[in-house]
Amino acid sequence: MRSGPLSTPLWPRAREALRVPEAERERLGWAAGVRREEEMSSAEDDRPARGTFAKLKAAWGRLAGARTAAESDAPRATAVEYKGYRIRPAPYKTNGQYQTAGVIEKDFPDGVKEHRFIRAETHQSLDSAIELALAKGKQIIDQQGDRIFI
Repeated sequence: MRSGPLSTPLWPRAREALRVPEAERERLGWAAGVRREEEMSSAEDDRPARGTFAKLKAAWGRLAGARTAAESDAPRATAVEYKGYRIRPAPYKTNGQYQTAGVIEKDFPDGVKEHRFIRAETHQSLDSAIELALAKGKQIIDQQGDRIFI
């Protein structure tokens, strides 16, 4: 068994932190952005708190290349019919460029089947990524046909 500060369970230390007087917590900045329930109005009850965690999460999302609402709501390219298949380009932005990706769909008696593909090519413009996604989709259909759904 270990001895020292790490040998004690975390829960008692956390309880001790809660015993810090409110004035001391405010002085240390622990209470920043945290309000008691009686201070909150009924309109704010449904709104999520914008605390430190939310700010860190947003910053991480920006660094990791998460899509903004404007990018995710942007209209996608329309599907193109090719030899009984539908090719739907679906490029997405990664590291400031567009990654070649798309979906190949075909109607079968038991329903619609789809095959998703992503290629390593990246493009500066959305239009060139869409063009290559259509070309790659046609190439996959020509080479593999219905075997892509197996």
